[in-house]
Amino acid sequence: PLTREEAGSYDDEFATWHDLAQPDELQSYVALINEFGAAAKEFKEKLKADSFGKAREAELGTPLSPANLSAINQLMKRTQIADLIKDQSVYRVIPGEKGEIVSREYFIAMQGLKARVAPSVNLFASPWLFQYLTETLDKRMLAVIGKRNLSTLTEDMSLNMNIGTIMSREFQKFKEHAADNAKNIVIEFQMIDIFSDMNGYRYACDFLHEAGFRVLVDGLNPLIINYFDPSMLLSDFLKINWGPEFAGEENNDSINEVRRVVRHAGKDSVILARVDSQDAIRWGASIGITRYQGYYIDKLVMALKAQKGQG
Repeated sequence: PLTREEAGSYDDEFATWHDLAQPDELQSYVALINEFGAAAKEFKEKLKADSFGKAREAELGTPLSPANLSAINQLMKRTQIADLIKDQSVYRVIPGEKGEIVSREYFIAMQGLKARVAPSVNLFASPWLFQYLTETLDKRMLAVIGKRNLSTLTEDMSLNMNIGTIMSREFQKFKEHAADNAKNIVIEFQMIDIFSDMNGYRYACDFLHEAGFRVLVDGLNPLIINYFDPSMLLSDFLKINWGPEFAGEENNDSINEVRRVVRHAGKDSVILARVDSQDAIRWGASIGITRYQGYYIDKLVMALKAQKGQG
C-alpha cells in the first residue's frame, strides 16, 4: 500500500470501507467475510497437516545436526554405493508418434543409503546440512560412473551435481575420463543451489560448456518462472516440476508465462518432471512440452512393453 499511495490522495490504502446500508455493498461485505472464513479454515487444516508432518519426521529418527554430521559424512565416504545408483529415463512423447528415451538421470537411492549408513538418523531434517552431505555423494557418484565405458552411451546421461563439486579433483578426473563423450553428458543444478551462489554457477556453466558438457537447471515451477526468466541462466535444458495444483490451470498469467518460456527455450529443451498422472501429461502437452520424467511415465512404458510382449 505504501508504494501505491499517491501524494495528496484521500484514499485509504490500509483499509476497505463498506456502506452496509447499500445492498451491493452488503453483499460484497458478506462475500468477503465468507472468503476470510474459508481461508481461516484452510489455514487451520494446514496447521494440522504440519503437525502430522512433524510427527512423521520424529518417526524417521534423530534429526541430522552438526553433532552427528561429521561421523555420517565419514561413513558415507567409506560405504559401498555402486548398487545404490539408480536411473530414471526422460521420454520424448508426442501425440500420434512413437515415444522414445532421450536421456537417463542417474542418482543414489537415498532411502537405501539411509538404511546403510544412518538408519536411526533423519538425514532430511535440515536441508542445508543435507546439502553438505550431497557434496560427498557427488564425488562417490563420479568415482563409480567414471569407471564405466562412456563411449557406449545410447542416450544422454544426466547427473545432478552441486555447483561446488564442479571444481573438485574428482570432477576434473571425471572430465578427463569423459573426454569426447562429454557431449552426451548433462550436468543438472538445483535452483536453490544456483540462487545461493550465482557467480559460482556462471563460472561452472562456462567451464562445463568449454569442456563439452551440457547444463540443465532443475527445480523450476510456474511460480518461480512468473518472477524470474530462466533464459538468463544460459542453460541448455530446463526442468519444470509438475504439481497437481496446476491441473486445469492452462490460461492464467503464470501458465502463460511458462508457455512463453517453452516457446523461447524450444520444445526439446524443457522437461516436465515428477509426472505422476495423466493430468500432468495433458497439462504439459497444452503448453508445448514434449519431454517427460516421472513414475507415471515409467509405469506406462513398462505396461506398454508388457502388452507388446504378450502380443
